[in-house]
Amino acid sequence: MVSNNDLITYALVPGSTRIGDLVTTALTKIGFTSTQAVGAKGSLQVKDWKPLTFDLISENPDATADEILGDIAGMVTLRIRLRRFVSRAAASP
Repeated sequence: MVSNNDLITYALVPGSTRIGDLVTTALTKIGFTSTQAVGAKGSLQVKDWKPLTFDLISENPDATADEILGDIAGMVTLRIRLRRFVSRAAASP
């Protein structure tokens, strides 16, 4: 189920993308700035499996999406969580 805070958007990311850059690359492709992407965390979900964080999938952040996902790339969903930033000026009374 999708809550009001969820945003569903799709981006095609090249297989040559480093797994360590996957979240930032996907966010950039859908229009987020690098500032907005700071602190974003990603996980991969295969069909009905529980989402797996990248450190559980590979210890090598330089491995590419092709190397990690290979033939199952079409069955994987990248889930990204963004942190909300409140500027100090906006938070001050």
